[in-house]
Amino acid sequence: MSDWLITIAGCERHDGEKPTDYVIDAATQDQAVMAAILLHSREHDDLDLEVVGVSQGAPGPDYPYFYNDVRGGEFARRLLATGFDLDSLAALEKAVQALEEGS
Repeated sequence: MSDWLITIAGCERHDGEKPTDYVIDAATQDQAVMAAILLHSREHDDLDLEVVGVSQGAPGPDYPYFYNDVRGGEFARRLLATGFDLDSLAALEKAVQALEEGS
């Protein structure tokens, strides 16, 4: 697993608001991006999303912006708090795995 910094701009970007940063631990960049999209869309009830930044590694102590650190169990806890159930999560994991095997 690696740490990834994923920056998502939701519909709030149309009002001039800044995007949201997520630090996620994932095996691949694609998994980290999908996790950030899923979490952002569920927590903000927003499907108008744009990935505006992806970098490997967690921000250092001088990182100038707030970020959502959802490494470890925090991602699952926050996702489940949105009403996302474990059966849906299992189905999503199978879909992601099928996509990765097909590529």
